[in-house]
Amino acid sequence: MSTTITPSVELDELGKFFTIAARRIDAGQAAPEMFSAAVDAAWHRLVADPAAHEAPPAASTAGPGTSPHG
Repeated sequence: MSTTITPSVELDELGKFFTIAARRIDAGQAAPEMFSAAVDAAWHRLVADPAAHEAPPAASTAGPGTSPHG
């Protein structure tokens, strides 16, 4: 069994961890411990360089002639 995780999988798993942690905190429980060294490493990379993980700006859905700039 391979323990190599690709960055996108790491970030997906990190998102799942945050979801579980939020549900537990909302229920008055303690947050879970990080379950994976690879996911923990992804979290530390994200904290070190958050701009590298920002979503690209959403494409405008405005139709022609609806721009406030003409």
